[in-house]
Amino acid sequence: QAKSADAKAAAAEQVREDATESAKATVANLEREPGNGNLESQSKAELLDLAAAMEIEGRTKMSKAQLISAITKAARTAR
Repeated sequence: QAKSADAKAAAAEQVREDATESAKATVANLEREPGNGNLESQSKAELLDLAAAMEIEGRTKMSKAQLISAITKAARTAR
């Protein structure tokens, strides 16, 4: 059972890492296309999802502008 639990934990960690990388790639793509899909054009809910994938703390209390700033900063530090 311990091996099964370890395998499930490893799989969950991999899913989290994949989601984080996907979110970072999405931010990078959005920043490269300022006229077609920049962060300002995303809804607050979409930004919250992105912030969650990037594990940004305090995201649920942030305004849209604060989310954009935090996502942009997190994406830059991750590069």
